Amino acid sequence: MGTSTTKPPTHSHDFVAVLLTGGRSRRMEKDKALLELDGIPLWRHQLEVLRTLSPRASLISSRPDQCFFDAIPSDVRIVPDQTADAGALPALIRLLQSPFPDLPRLVTAVDMPGVDASFLRRIFRDTPCENGIILRDDAGEIQPLPCLLTPACIAPAKKLVARGERSLRAFCRACSKQGIVREVTLPAQDTTRIESLNLPEDWQRFQESR
Repeated sequence: MGTSTTKPPTHSHDFVAVLLTGGRSRRMEKDKALLELDGIPLWRHQLEVLRTLSPRASLISSRPDQCFFDAIPSDVRIVPDQTADAGALPALIRLLQSPFPDLPRLVTAVDMPGVDASFLRRIFRDTPCENGIILRDDAGEIQPLPCLLTPACIAPAKKLVARGERSLRAFCRACSKQGIVREVTLPAQDTTRIESLNLPEDWQRFQESR
């Protein structure tokens, strides 16, 4: 009798897309979600990148005071942060639980415009894997985002939050230690794609490199 395995997202409609937009952007001195790329705000640009992959549902995690809610498509669910400055990990717990709690989450951040649909499809959607997927850069360092998370990731996230730990990198390490995610090491040319833009000069350098 054969054994069944749980497959990761390998075709349409079997994962939930998650876009994290709720950071305070203090170093950028402007809400990064509202920076414009080719005349399009980054939140919309990155949301459309995710929606290109045909997820079952799309979620945006955001601060309650962010001002772009009226422009979000009606089929996208907004999951506001419940506590100011609590970090991404408490938000991830809620995002993993609803809707479609049995489906994996493909998670990326608004400040990673180098993450495009072809990269996400190649690394996450079309990679055979029974578990979630986290990334290491070409220097071997864990990079928490983007990532593919499964329902099994909820328990370690809750344990860390209960201890007062909010680090996504610590969360990824815990998931890897428990064997519930697979690690994928990126070559140098892909490592540059997942750089987050934190400073005005980061944003300027990204625009000049296009």
